[in-house]
Amino acid sequence: MGKQLLKAILFTGLIFISWNFYAQTKGIKLSDLKPISAFFEATTVEEEIVPEINSTPKEIRKEVLKVEETFACNITLDSDSGTDNQTVCPGGTIDQIDYSVDGGGTIAVSNLPNGLFVIPSFDGDAITIIGIPTESGIYTISATGGTCVGTEEVTGTITVDPTTEGGSVSGGTIICEGSTSAQLTLAGHVGDVVRWQSAVSPFSSWTDIAKYL
Repeated sequence: MGKQLLKAILFTGLIFISWNFYAQTKGIKLSDLKPISAFFEATTVEEEIVPEINSTPKEIRKEVLKVEETFACNITLDSDSGTDNQTVCPGGTIDQIDYSVDGGGTIAVSNLPNGLFVIPSFDGDAITIIGIPTESGIYTISATGGTCVGTEEVTGTITVDPTTEGGSVSGGTIICEGSTSAQLTLAGHVGDVVRWQSAVSPFSSWTDIAKYL
């Protein structure tokens, strides 16, 4: 038993001397070496847990209320006052009628009496009405688009007087100059009575009658 212990001590010493010599040749310090028991110890790994932070900012939805101020467009009579409502004799030419609309709208005309026609502007925001009407009627000027809210409208009237008729006179008698005539009655006439006139044979010259019933 003593011999075996001695052999073990010598063997261990020999190993230590050999390892020391090897470590010196390799530049290894014995103080850097862990004891053999350290190889059997549990290794503790410290892990730093960093909470995950979402780098993407939370999306905030915003609704932007867009308010547009809308103004109604205006249709303007650009010709002389009163030209939108005219009365003409048959075969007569109307005075030129001009309309325009503001706010970028487009203007149009409908129900125009026969014989009249429209000259539109290049941009469509103005029109001119001219011609010789053959009938009476109420026309409509309308404007749409641009700042017009829906359809803006104005109206005008063209009146063509009917062809006048003189009618016939009854109740007359043959009288001498300076005498008083019997009652004369006019019938079958078309249009307003403007005046009465009288003449003496051979009826080449007519004179207005100052008063009549």
